[in-house]
Amino acid sequence: MRLRPGAVLALKMLLLPAVLYLALFSLLTYPLITQFSTRLFADMGDGVQNYWNLWWMNKSIVQMHVPFWRTPYLHYPVGVTLLGHTLNPFNGFIVIPLLNFLSLLQAYNFVVVFAFVMGGVTAFWLAYYVTRAYWPSFLGGCVFTFSAFRFAHAEGHMQLVSLEWLPLFALLWYVLVQRPRPIVAVGAGLALFAVVLCDYYYMFF
Repeated sequence: MRLRPGAVLALKMLLLPAVLYLALFSLLTYPLITQFSTRLFADMGDGVQNYWNLWWMNKSIVQMHVPFWRTPYLHYPVGVTLLGHTLNPFNGFIVIPLLNFLSLLQAYNFVVVFAFVMGGVTAFWLAYYVTRAYWPSFLGGCVFTFSAFRFAHAEGHMQLVSLEWLPLFALLWYVLVQRPRPIVAVGAGLALFAVVLCDYYYMFF
């Protein structure tokens, strides 16, 4: 059976690198992946705070139907704004549908793995667009997503681990500067918005 060009492109540019980055993540963090359902991929400090973030995003949107930028569960009974909090709502939005068939612990772990895998994929896309060299670009994605910075923050700072949309924004902005088109501008804006929803720092700096 002959694959369509679109399917070949998706296999080559998304599925294959994603599978390879997942395999490398599993190898570099072994035996963590074998404890996916039993161990929180986080420490008991800021990691637990990010665990609460995911819980609150689901609680506010699905159960309470209230804006997630403010919670009554902190500084009760007055409540407190979460606008300055490292809420990383993008990850909360990912988790909401996952909680239909995963536990909160499993959903948290999925977000961590997703951030590493997609960080590699988007960095690979950026490198490939510039170099047109497949395997060197794959290695470039490895350097980006498996950096010491990433692993240093992996156990506690989900918002800092979630930098997978930075390379995508850089790629789309580069394309926009080269060949301005409305669709690319919209894509760059959405990618930057995803960065904002992960972490303010990355957007500002």
